[in-house]
Amino acid sequence: MSFLGVSLDATSMITVAMSVGFSVDFAAHVSYAYMTESKPAKTGVSPIFSRFCHTLGTVGWPVTQASVSVLLGVSSLYLVDSYVVQTCFRTVVLVILFGTTHALVFLPLLLMNCHRIYDYFRRTPETP
Repeated sequence: MSFLGVSLDATSMITVAMSVGFSVDFAAHVSYAYMTESKPAKTGVSPIFSRFCHTLGTVGWPVTQASVSVLLGVSSLYLVDSYVVQTCFRTVVLVILFGTTHALVFLPLLLMNCHRIYDYFRRTPETP
């Protein structure tokens, strides 16, 4: 936030608290889509990778659309010459960009790799 000239004050904290809901919502949708995916994997494709691809195919575009619509909605605030409004605009943009990146890149990869680790330890050792 300091790169955009936003100081840590009550205005920025209120705006961050209000806009964190977007990021939590994005992450919740991605996590729910990954955990409830039950479509069988195609032959020759790992079921974990298939779940990963289906999750991004299902919620990737709606999360992107929600992010873009919020950014378009607050873009008019950039033209208002007020500290409170500028702070609101800048913090919402930062939270949306970071939240979208985490929901569409880092979280699906984390879920996929945790699932691989879980499957590795869940396998029962074969007895000779």
